[in-house]
Amino acid sequence: MAAQYSDDAAPLVNPAENSTSLPVICKISLPDLRDALRLGWEDFKAVPTHAFNLCMIYPLVGLGLARMVLGYSVLPLFFPLAAGFALLGPFAALGLYELSRRRERGEEPTVWNYVEVVRSPSMGAMLGLGTLLLALFVT
Repeated sequence: MAAQYSDDAAPLVNPAENSTSLPVICKISLPDLRDALRLGWEDFKAVPTHAFNLCMIYPLVGLGLARMVLGYSVLPLFFPLAAGFALLGPFAALGLYELSRRRERGEEPTVWNYVEVVRSPSMGAMLGLGTLLLALFVT
């Protein structure tokens, strides 16, 4: 299998190649995690308002859930609700993922790009995952 390599030496698999060959498994090391944090910080510096809004809305909804639990004397449900609410985090961050993807392609991210993730071809799969996470949360 002739694999192509990018600047970071991560193999790119060509789907037209023979599918019977084994996939290449890359190990994630500490420098990879540092690069991911660095790139995330660069995304935040480029578009700080979107990340800030999400980082404000998500905790406020969590605090609202906590207030609901504390108001009805079902305190033992607080910790399962908090853990379940954390399951929805990746689904809530879909807009931020779209902004990062557009920055990576060299496009200027805008507010509308944050919402355009809804028109993505993989929106059905994302909704399926969000529904599964929501079902786990409710359960």
